[in-house]
Amino acid sequence: PTMIFDPSVSALDSMEICLLVTSPDNCIDSICKRIWVWQSSLFVPNAMAPEQVFSNDDQYFLPKGFGLAAYELRIYDKWGNEVFFSDSISSTYYSPAVGWDGNDQRTGKPAPMGVYAWNIRATFRDGTRWTGHLNTNGRRLTYGTLTLLR
Repeated sequence: PTMIFDPSVSALDSMEICLLVTSPDNCIDSICKRIWVWQSSLFVPNAMAPEQVFSNDDQYFLPKGFGLAAYELRIYDKWGNEVFFSDSISSTYYSPAVGWDGNDQRTGKPAPMGVYAWNIRATFRDGTRWTGHLNTNGRRLTYGTLTLLR
């Protein structure tokens, strides 16, 4: 058996490893598997400024992560109305694919500046559940707040 590693098919978070087998009768077979080299993770920002066009990361509320199998993000206004929902995962890095642009999904109009609550439910590809982000008191929470600046 021969192990083959081809850097041209590697991504930033994984690599493809192939096993090539040749029998004494010259029969050849192979199998390839993608191996994840980074630990599954999810990081959540705490502010956004949709009108700040000089920084694309600040224009959207988009958690950053790797290795997600299932993901749900919900954002609520101060009255408890859901203003945003997404369960989209990017197939490239298995990360959140769609961020909140600061508009109320119900009306399409810009949400007012202020503080919003978010809640995330996520499971990683290795079967573990996201236990939340670490808050200032050392507790892990799957919910939090974000500040929308206009």
